[in-house]
Amino acid sequence: LSTAMAALASTTLTQSNVRANHGRTTNHLARARATALRAPARPTIPARQRVGHLALTRGVNLNTDISRVAEFKRHEKDSGSSEVQIALLTSRVAQLTAHLKENRKDYACQRGLQQILARRKKLMKYLFSNDRAAFDRVVAELGIREKLSKQI
Repeated sequence: LSTAMAALASTTLTQSNVRANHGRTTNHLARARATALRAPARPTIPARQRVGHLALTRGVNLNTDISRVAEFKRHEKDSGSSEVQIALLTSRVAQLTAHLKENRKDYACQRGLQQILARRKKLMKYLFSNDRAAFDRVVAELGIREKLSKQI
């Protein structure tokens, strides 16, 4: 970094450089200086992280309380069954709802909440049509208001 800065500092703008660039100063030097001075990029969080034995995907934040998810696992390493996914999404809904009570104008959060609710609704529809007993158990234990059984 220091050698790059020394090389950039030693370059000077001459009249021929300014004339060649149609009256503008050499912009690439300014960009190079800014790039050299810029702080290193922050580490990115992988799309899939492991917290304990439960795989968390992009839809679930690390701040989300996932303590109730273990109740719905079919086996020890279950992270993809409909019941587990609905429980994860429900905990995320609770977190976003609490956030939106404090930040009413966070429209990006509102949009994300709507997307999560739509994903949960699709999973609940699937569970309702394929395993009614599991659906009733999930709805009762998580306290989800459901309209599917009333439509039939």
